[in-house]
Amino acid sequence: MNTAIKPITPEREQELVAKLVDLLSSRYDAGNLYDILRHGLGIDHSDMEALGFQLRDYYEEVE
Repeated sequence: MNTAIKPITPEREQELVAKLVDLLSSRYDAGNLYDILRHGLGIDHSDMEALGFQLRDYYEEVE
């Protein structure tokens, strides 16, 4: 059994991120999704937008 870890290509990484975005978007309503991304994962607003999330209505100001 080969247990060596193969590096992931940038293209494959993009594909997997897109699938994760789709999965999260389909499972959670916008308010809960924002909470998970912002507070659970610490993703900032610009990164959310770069990933394709449309959650501006839920943005909270960070103090």
